[in-house]
Amino acid sequence: MSVSPLINQNYIQPTSHYSRVVGNPFDFPLDLDDSDIRYAQDEMILVCDYLYQFIDSKSTLINYTKELEKFLQWLWRVKCRPLLKLSRQDAIEYLQFIQSPPFHWIAKGGSHSKFVGGPFTSRGDSDFKASVQSIRSSLNAVSGLYLHLILHEATQINPFIGLKNPIKATATPHPGAIVSVLGEAKGTLLKSALALADEKPAQHERTLFIIQMLAHMELKVTDLATNLKSPAPTMGCFVEINGHWKFECVSSKKSKLVDVPSSVLNALARYRKTLLLPALPSPGEDRYLLPSLRSDGSGCIQSSKQIRKIIAHVKQYKA
Repeated sequence: MSVSPLINQNYIQPTSHYSRVVGNPFDFPLDLDDSDIRYAQDEMILVCDYLYQFIDSKSTLINYTKELEKFLQWLWRVKCRPLLKLSRQDAIEYLQFIQSPPFHWIAKGGSHSKFVGGPFTSRGDSDFKASVQSIRSSLNAVSGLYLHLILHEATQINPFIGLKNPIKATATPHPGAIVSVLGEAKGTLLKSALALADEKPAQHERTLFIIQMLAHMELKVTDLATNLKSPAPTMGCFVEINGHWKFECVSSKKSKLVDVPSSVLNALARYRKTLLLPALPSPGEDRYLLPSLRSDGSGCIQSSKQIRKIIAHVKQYKA
């Protein structure tokens, strides 16, 4: 007994598209008893709005559609609980489910880019076995959905955030053991950057903030830059979730959230003060995180090369 798919490629449209549609725009399969799923239409719109951001990246869109298909199948057919009301325990149950799905949900014969026979696949006639990579992909896609919903103020909770794969669990590093891209010289660089900021605040408060972020957070230089495939980070990349501040890295196709320690929050407040802004950003604030130093205030740091030059300048500084 196969399982009928839920997500049609034609459904993948932004929320604005559905605001103009009257009635139910979705043709749910007959084997789905959606009469008991009060939130099905609204939830499908939220999922499709999330997927629409990958419309120009075919491979990402295919992969994320496949993962969200699995999630919706479980959510509607098994859990029967609203998308926006899932708990941490529900997220753990989903993690367990995707490692051992029902037999009739598994399509035999290899890896499919389209839904064929079931949301899970096994190679040839072998038994299904979830790989570490497939589980990680599932968690990234679903956690990314909740991050998208948080950023669009549809919810304040991501039950999947920080959820680890039990097959290959990795310990969360202690805040005092953050591995910095600045290496062992970060203490010296912090002192130099602070001296530069005190000497020329208009030019180097931004420098100090960059050094503080790289010194105290698990960030790559590329996480603070823009390129042809990712947007420039904004102040809105700092988000408060359940009383804890996170920084959304948007430098890759897969967004990730990084914990923000109090030292960086204090640094952010100081930096924003020099920009004549409130101490902490508002949700969705679209000001560039690292604006250019042009007199007209336009533009922002465009590449990781620029950030590396800033780091090199700090290294060469002598009080």
